[in-house]
Amino acid sequence: MQDGGFPVELVSGVPVVAAPEEIDITNAPDLRSALVEATAGGIDADPADRESGGRLRALRLRALVEATATGVMHRVGRARGRPAEQDEAHSRRSLTSPCTGGSITPNAT
Repeated sequence: MQDGGFPVELVSGVPVVAAPEEIDITNAPDLRSALVEATAGGIDADPADRESGGRLRALRLRALVEATATGVMHRVGRARGRPAEQDEAHSRRSLTSPCTGGSITPNAT
């Protein structure tokens, strides 16, 4: 592990981040740092994307983010007694939380 984060290993020349089964607010920042480091290394190694790995890196990262977000929504829904996506006020607060870096701006309705 790197500074309390997640290990990044090369598997067949591809950086792979070992993540735990459960990702939550306590380990999400370290996971984000490890993913950025692993992705940046691949981009730096092939900035022109001559090996066509950029699309695959983007798809892998998107799948991980989607799975994590879905898991969080289900856990929050169980804890609150109703699905998180049915609670507009809670959804808006969640999108601007430290977990997302405050970077997701909900659409105005």
